[in-house]
Amino acid sequence: MYKVTMEIEVKKDTHARDAYEELSRLIRLFIDQNDKELKEKHYHSVFSYYSFSNMHPFEKDLIYKAGKYYVVELRSLHKEFLDMKMYQGLETEAVSIADVSSTKLFYHGSGEIQTETPLFMNNKPLSSKDERDKLIDLLRENIVFRYLKSGMNQNDDIAFVRSQVVEKIEVTDRLITVPFSRKKLKDGSAYRYHCYHAKVFFHDNDVAKEVEKVLYAGGIGKNTSNGFGFIR
Repeated sequence: MYKVTMEIEVKKDTHARDAYEELSRLIRLFIDQNDKELKEKHYHSVFSYYSFSNMHPFEKDLIYKAGKYYVVELRSLHKEFLDMKMYQGLETEAVSIADVSSTKLFYHGSGEIQTETPLFMNNKPLSSKDERDKLIDLLRENIVFRYLKSGMNQNDDIAFVRSQVVEKIEVTDRLITVPFSRKKLKDGSAYRYHCYHAKVFFHDNDVAKEVEKVLYAGGIGKNTSNGFGFIR
């Protein structure tokens, strides 16, 4: 597991809800230029196995300011992301990489994790308990298969992972809508991701500890490569 810390220069005022798309574009630009196997892993895998944080410090008025510098943390199971230190100056119209440091990631689980950026599960806004329960069930399955396909799993007993890893999942009530302006609907409007924060509690066993590590590095839910599901 690996951690990359980027100093990001904001080139134009950017609303916090738009920062997800701008940062994901910058990271995909690196992936496309990387001459190792990272591009193939990203575009041909079910899970990306990397996640990244919001820009810090967070602005109270929700506007990241042009000319200011912010820190973004990226975590991954893929060693290739360490190459980002050779891509200082990489830029889009909105953001650029000013500085990068990287290291191996060491994580000691606490038995629970909580999202820093909200997670997405292809869901519409939740309007009933049944819809919330369905979202939680889908998230459980996402966790199971994120672990089993990670290459870090020491246990491939799907029945055990399903029943003995996650003790409980809590999903918050607050809906967070994140637009991606470059992903258009048929009517020409921006695609909107309907996201929620979540907290996951684990059973106390070795496999659960492994799963917690995979999620801490790779994120939780779908579209972590868009900035969703980063773990606090």
